[in-house]
Amino acid sequence: MRHAVFDPVAGAVPKLVITHARDAERANRILEKAEKHCLISNSIKTETKLEPEVSFAGE
Repeated sequence: MRHAVFDPVAGAVPKLVITHARDAERANRILEKAEKHCLISNSIKTETKLEPEVSFAGE
């Protein structure tokens, strides 16, 4: 049986906008959990790496 081999997937850029800078650490933890528990990326054998972008909507 032949199996396809794929290169790692990198560069997916989820964007999260938060209202207060004090929430940046929490936002990053949430993004890490989302990546770890993603049904789609966990269902494929190819390595995936998100590069999240957190920005602020004001203070």
